[in-house]
Amino acid sequence: MTSSRTSTAAQEWISHDPDPQTAAELASLSEEELDERFARPLMFGTAGLRGPLRGGPNGMNLAVVLRTTWAVAKVLTDHGLAGKHVGSGGTPRTVPRTSPSPQQKSLPPKALR
Repeated sequence: MTSSRTSTAAQEWISHDPDPQTAAELASLSEEELDERFARPLMFGTAGLRGPLRGGPNGMNLAVVLRTTWAVAKVLTDHGLAGKHVGSGGTPRTVPRTSPSPQQKSLPPKALR
């Protein structure tokens, strides 16, 4: 059974999700599926941020990538590394290689200056 905390977190996530497809995906899930998606956030591992392509905080999706990119930029800025080059990897699973990645779109070269 979905707790009111999970339900509130899910509704908040859906209302701010920049991707209408993952927002709709989350809105259609059962209580049990929402509990699983909101049980814990996706974590960095030895190979970076990886997870199943799906909506919610423990999947790879645009909202998670944008939040993670913002957090990395904040840490770099807080450590006096503003204006330095930033490298990021990606996967062609959902974004063609000819398109800029969400990281590139959200963190242009001058963003840390």
